[in-house]
Amino acid sequence: MSDLPHRPNDHLVEPMFAALGHRPDAEPAAPALTEPARASRGARVLFWFAVVLAAGATIWIVLAN
Repeated sequence: MSDLPHRPNDHLVEPMFAALGHRPDAEPAAPALTEPARASRGARVLFWFAVVLAAGATIWIVLAN
């Protein structure tokens, strides 16, 4: 909130963020891609590939008949 213009509620909001551990001057940390996240990303890609393949096969069968 440090780069935003002052608002009347800042004195109420900033202590709430501070209580939650939020520091407005801190850089947001980019989460590291962990091994389970890589595995779940591969599973999502495989799932959507299967969905698209099934949809294509369904459309092909419907149009062939």
